[in-house]
Amino acid sequence: MKKKNREQKLIEQYPDLFPENFVIQCNEGWLELIRLVCIYFQGLLDNTNDIKKINFFQIKEKFGYLRIYFDYSPKNKNLYNILHEFIWTIEQVSGLVCEDCGKIKNKNFDVQTKAVEGIRIRTLCKKCFQNAKDSE
Repeated sequence: MKKKNREQKLIEQYPDLFPENFVIQCNEGWLELIRLVCIYFQGLLDNTNDIKKINFFQIKEKFGYLRIYFDYSPKNKNLYNILHEFIWTIEQVSGLVCEDCGKIKNKNFDVQTKAVEGIRIRTLCKKCFQNAKDSE
């Protein structure tokens, strides 16, 4: 399934979290990380009274890592730190996931953050890095 289809399906599955005409500005490999965030945020909306609303206002790649920006209306001030720690963790994990194919770094599979296309920094496995270099 192409990225646009997967991205649109994700946005349609969580309409409470995405504003109208929202565009996810990263490659397909990180969509599963974004799905984890959606599941967590939707669970908070559905199962607690601590948040009135929560919306993404930007999801993008920046300096080889996933960046997630959101707006929310918490009733519980302590939730602020919990939400930001969760997002920070997902953003750090994105440095171990190929942003093109979604494969995760492990002892048998390498994923690195490298400069590609001049100064653009990307997180890619060896195969996707070579594909990116070949298309320069």
